[in-house]
Amino acid sequence: MGFRPSLPDSLPVIGQAPGAPQVLLAFGHGHLGLTQSPATARLIADLVDGRSPEIHLAPYRVDRFRGAVKTRTADTPAPRAPATPAPAGDDPRPLVHFTPRTGWINDPNGLIHADGQWHAFYQYNPAGITHGPMHWGHAVSDDLLNWSELDVALAPDPDEGEAFSGSAVAASEGPFAPALGDAAYALVYTGHQPLDAPPPGDARERQCLALAGPGLDGIRRFERNPVLEDAEYRHFRDPKVIFHAESGRWIMVITLGQEIGFYSSPDLVEWRAESRFGAGHGAHSEHPWECPDLFPLDAPDGARRWVLVVGVATGGVTGGSATQYFVGDFDGTTFTCADSPETVLWLDHGPDFYAAQTFSGAPQRTMLAWMNNWAYAQQTLDGADWRGSLSLARVLRLEDSPDGPRLCHAFTDLGPVARVGLGERRQTDGLWRIDETLELADGAARHLRLAPDAPTLELRRAGDMVSARLLRDGRLDGADVPAFAVDSTARIPCPGPVRLEAVMDRTRIEILIADGRASFSALSYAHEPGAAAPVLDDL
Repeated sequence: MGFRPSLPDSLPVIGQAPGAPQVLLAFGHGHLGLTQSPATARLIADLVDGRSPEIHLAPYRVDRFRGAVKTRTADTPAPRAPATPAPAGDDPRPLVHFTPRTGWINDPNGLIHADGQWHAFYQYNPAGITHGPMHWGHAVSDDLLNWSELDVALAPDPDEGEAFSGSAVAASEGPFAPALGDAAYALVYTGHQPLDAPPPGDARERQCLALAGPGLDGIRRFERNPVLEDAEYRHFRDPKVIFHAESGRWIMVITLGQEIGFYSSPDLVEWRAESRFGAGHGAHSEHPWECPDLFPLDAPDGARRWVLVVGVATGGVTGGSATQYFVGDFDGTTFTCADSPETVLWLDHGPDFYAAQTFSGAPQRTMLAWMNNWAYAQQTLDGADWRGSLSLARVLRLEDSPDGPRLCHAFTDLGPVARVGLGERRQTDGLWRIDETLELADGAARHLRLAPDAPTLELRRAGDMVSARLLRDGRLDGADVPAFAVDSTARIPCPGPVRLEAVMDRTRIEILIADGRASFSALSYAHEPGAAAPVLDDL
């Protein structure tokens, strides 16, 4: 049995100024975490019991950590400073991909464009750099490139458990129940409460609300949580909520093991099951589906289509976790897929684009993902006190293909990111991009090397189709990690010149091909971050 510390009901803070927020330091697995709640500290200790031989909790002064954690109240404006200053040398921290100052990050949650700013919540473990007791971290941006990290929005709760993934909506979108008071926003999330009874790892999962004022300030849990529970399903999590104007109801899409459940509500509090989708459709594995999203997009013919996005924890396009999508119709009750059941459409053909979600309230359909893969996520070579990042933001659209409408991606404004030409040798801070249009004759092939030892891309034409193949070896810190190796191919209809866009951000690479008809996202730790010399070779 692991060591479980005993804590007094109150902990003095040496040197604490009157009225200053108390901060508890949690040490486990050699890492440091911060929390302002003694209850949270105790819960962290309980949850790691049996897994950590050493965990200690102690108080400290918040002023010793200025710049590392920001406390914010309803009267405090959102800070505008970048969340992570530009590092120098060979630091692996990317410059325009959001990373936490310290701790572990995975799924983006509660993405919302509110009061003129982009808010990204995310799954967060402040007490270590591996997956642990899940909090909701919170960051804000004016441009989706420079992020300010705010204080933790949701921490584990003794009654609800950990705060698993979910979404955010605004009262301006649809009706809130009177019980929600004057809340301007609601966060909808899964309370994940591990159970002592077998099977190991089993948990009770229930859907909960948290409420916030303008600017997503003053976040507080709804006193009548949970608002939705269903004992039939072991895996019942990751609610994405949208307002469906045609039916005048809130719609929740949520994972039910290997399917997606659709629920409706007039007010976010009272929910009713409507339908399910997924049995026999798309990619499945031994693990449950995760992190669904549902949104409309207009097809080129002007018809409105609905897109259902679903995470697959294992068995993805590169063998680990990946994100698939379905195109079809949604009538407010039932989703009907337009493709045959065996059709599998991958949102990204690289290894590191998972748990993808779109922003509520955004002027365009804008998406972020977790840029990692469950097959090796807890081994990646980030900082000594942080691990993981979000992707760059992408704007989605539907384009025609021989097989029907398909999603295409575009980067948001990358104006501040320096553009480097093919073959141009330039010393950089590790952040640069290319945007080239390539002539590729029938039967010809080109090989793109973004940097020595970085993942490489092969482009090959056969008639009106172009095959794009990403290759990455399996080395991590000198060790051979087979799951890290990648050999993934996308086939793209592209009868004319091929537009090639790529962003290199130190240890993160994102590539769009043929105006975003295919994309690849990949971590890269083997190359020299400061060297820019992208080379395109004939094969």
